[in-house]
Amino acid sequence: MPSTTKGLTLIELVLSMAISSLLLALLVSAYLFSLRIFTAETKSADIFGDGQRAAEVMAGEIRECASITSAEAARLQCWWRDLDGDGASETDELATYSLSGRDLIRRLGANERKLAGNLTALRFSYDVNPQPNLITLTLMLSTEGRTATIETKVRSRND
Repeated sequence: MPSTTKGLTLIELVLSMAISSLLLALLVSAYLFSLRIFTAETKSADIFGDGQRAAEVMAGEIRECASITSAEAARLQCWWRDLDGDGASETDELATYSLSGRDLIRRLGANERKLAGNLTALRFSYDVNPQPNLITLTLMLSTEGRTATIETKVRSRND
């Protein structure tokens, strides 16, 4: 009677485990690689979103300014609103936008609010000849090698 063996030899078992281990290692490395890319892209989207929100807030508030009191390349100050109705600009009615370290800060009187973080530059440009009320706002943000530049133009009402 011929002898038939059922099962696997030791060589077949070792070979199948080696192939399975190789496939598993490739699968895990592909997962980790995609996770790293996803994390990096999420950080890029986050800093761009933060900058976009800050630019929108600043643009809306600058549009409401009654007059620009100080216009510098990295700092803007305006009489935001006449809160007490006396027609005079007072320190608690002045809005100031500037950098403090890497944070974009808006000061309204004694109140301070962080609009965005991770800024590397804040720049205001003013078109004074044909459109004296036109302000170009540029925010440059950066974190962990990812950068974003947000630029918007806003016209203050300057009554």
